[in-house]
Amino acid sequence: RNSMNKSAKGATLERAIAHKLVGKGFSVVKAAASKSYGPGKIDLVAIDPKRREIWLLQAKNHKTRALQARGSEG
Repeated sequence: RNSMNKSAKGATLERAIAHKLVGKGFSVVKAAASKSYGPGKIDLVAIDPKRREIWLLQAKNHKTRALQARGSEG
């Protein structure tokens, strides 16, 4: 049984997602005070300067779905 609490698991997942996106050319920042936004909170903001896209990401740590992402193109 894993002794990591939910917050630590979430932070680990966010770092893994950010690392992968940075490797693909994105600039990634952790959204400030993401805990205060409730179920629709944004955890990471990823910017792709080549495609001129901004992605707003919400990381979820589930057994069947590791990532829920909401992107904004434009």
